[in-house]
Amino acid sequence: MNEKFQMFSKGLESAGDRNSASVIVFLVIFVLFITLLILYNYLKKKYNFQLIKKSNVKKGTFVSLAKSVGLNSDEIKALYDLMIVQNVKYPLTCFTNSKMLDEVLKKGLHSIEKNSRLLEKDKIYNSYLLLETKGKIENSLKKNIGIKSTHLISERQKIVLFFRSIGYFYSTVIRNSKDQLTIELVSEKINRRLFKKGEFVKCYLWREEDAGYYLKHSDNLVRSQSRKYRRIPVNFIAEVFPVYLRTENNKKVFSLGTISSKGSIVNLSAGGLKIRADGIDGKEKYLKVSFDIGQYKINIIGKIVRLYQSDGVKEATLQFAKVSLKDRNYINTYVYNYFPGYD
Repeated sequence: MNEKFQMFSKGLESAGDRNSASVIVFLVIFVLFITLLILYNYLKKKYNFQLIKKSNVKKGTFVSLAKSVGLNSDEIKALYDLMIVQNVKYPLTCFTNSKMLDEVLKKGLHSIEKNSRLLEKDKIYNSYLLLETKGKIENSLKKNIGIKSTHLISERQKIVLFFRSIGYFYSTVIRNSKDQLTIELVSEKINRRLFKKGEFVKCYLWREEDAGYYLKHSDNLVRSQSRKYRRIPVNFIAEVFPVYLRTENNKKVFSLGTISSKGSIVNLSAGGLKIRADGIDGKEKYLKVSFDIGQYKINIIGKIVRLYQSDGVKEATLQFAKVSLKDRNYINTYVYNYFPGYD
């Protein structure tokens, strides 16, 4: 009898030990779960961390649209990840809504600048991807905007005319009748040299600056190649150096001239600029231009693609031949009105 009682007592003790161990394990798991939940909420709030990323659009659809506007794989990934991180409700609208795209990109650029874990070169490259994305989507939108017939040109439309014997000058549409356009011709060039009847003429319709004749209507307008980068009017003082291209060890090297002159930048883009400067003599094919955007110094080397004299002042249009990625980002940031800051 005593043996049975002892066995029963030992059974109760072992059962109690197992229950105690189960309770302890349960408490450990519960505490661990609560700790992980608190940590997840903290990371989600501070870094927008998500275990499962949600999106309102299939990635394949987004990628297909992105490719249609010319984005490469790196740019597509950067933009798509940005949409996920910012939890954009309708990501596809970034391809048609410039204001929405600007808001997303500003936040993206701001987060890149504030990310202390990124190296400086990674910040520059990541910002470059977003700014290139902006430019490509903007150009895609421009291609779908325009007129296909001169019948649709409104009166007082600013235009630019080009005659082979005279050159370029600004003009205005005075009247658009059923059969023809009446265009104002007021220019010093006209007084110096008259053009002939039937002479070849080009008419550019999108210029906004200001500079009768009759043009027959056309329903077959040809759109010239648009600029790759948005160009805006500016008034920046610049220092200009002549640059010469020479060959050294079978490599082309830029050689900087020693004499500098002052100039004024008339318009600017991430791919080129127009500058007025008396120190340009036409012998050089390249120029180095230094100027400030805010407190940041920009240095570029540009190839002269057009050189002419206007009202006694020499003007040169430059296409950038050498510009750092960081300088390009600063220019684009200014052109897209993301500067200073991204607020």
